[in-house]
Amino acid sequence: MRIRVPMLATCLALLTMPMQALAVESCQWLPVAQVGRALPDFKPWQTMAGGKVGACQFLGRTPRGAAILSLTQRVEESPAKAEDFVASLRKNLGADYVVEPVAGMGRRGFSYRPKDTAGADARSSLFLVGHEGRVVAMGSLTVPGEVTGDTREAFLALSRRAFDLAGDSESLAAATRCAYFDQDLLKELFKGAAFSQQVYGANSCIANAGTRVLMLAIVDNVSPALAQTMAASGDCKSTPLPALGAQGSIGYACAQGNARAMVRYLKGAKHFEFSWIPGAEPSPAERELLVKLAQFAHDGAY
Repeated sequence: MRIRVPMLATCLALLTMPMQALAVESCQWLPVAQVGRALPDFKPWQTMAGGKVGACQFLGRTPRGAAILSLTQRVEESPAKAEDFVASLRKNLGADYVVEPVAGMGRRGFSYRPKDTAGADARSSLFLVGHEGRVVAMGSLTVPGEVTGDTREAFLALSRRAFDLAGDSESLAAATRCAYFDQDLLKELFKGAAFSQQVYGANSCIANAGTRVLMLAIVDNVSPALAQTMAASGDCKSTPLPALGAQGSIGYACAQGNARAMVRYLKGAKHFEFSWIPGAEPSPAERELLVKLAQFAHDGAY
């Protein structure tokens, strides 16, 4: 039986995905030194994922265990749509969470965490969501032990740094146009429908029109053997794509999960995966366009 995952889950998965294997680039809008000053109890901190805009993740190591801080910027078409997006996230949270409004994160800003009934670790994680101008900020913090009041305030201050993007027109443009996507091919793939793009740090991009989604995920330090294993995993049909190198392939007709097609290839030590999730099984024409999109990125000077 196919299990469908909504767009909301896709967005939140980006926020919490493991970053250990991704290319380590500094977070240009939040230096790791500032994280260390704000959250000294969990030093030393290191950057696990960064970039000019989008998503950054940091890892803190203490004798008591690891702390993980993830912050994501998302740009909407207007302030009203940013507010609506935050409201939709809150509406979709289930009864298993404690949800509270948060001053300083916009009119619809809120925090949430698992209820105490979730177990001993329920108070070790906190999530923040807010908006300012066209920018949505989403943050997650997990620490060894409990998130205290002081830690919460520091987390709030760090999360607000995501709103610096709202007043930077150059960075706003960079956050809404993925360099790896050929714009003409995107228009063909979305069949002329209006679509938006989001850049999530140095390693992820999304374009979507409603529930139709194109995702790109880049993983660094991948060997040919690991790339082959990644392509073979899952329950999808797979066809080699020699034009994309020895590890180039397309997967489709998957038995589980959302109906989708994925093009994967290895360029140097970087593993690229383009996923097209249109809400129904991708047609041969859509798969062909996905391959062309991947070829554009493969042939580019990235």
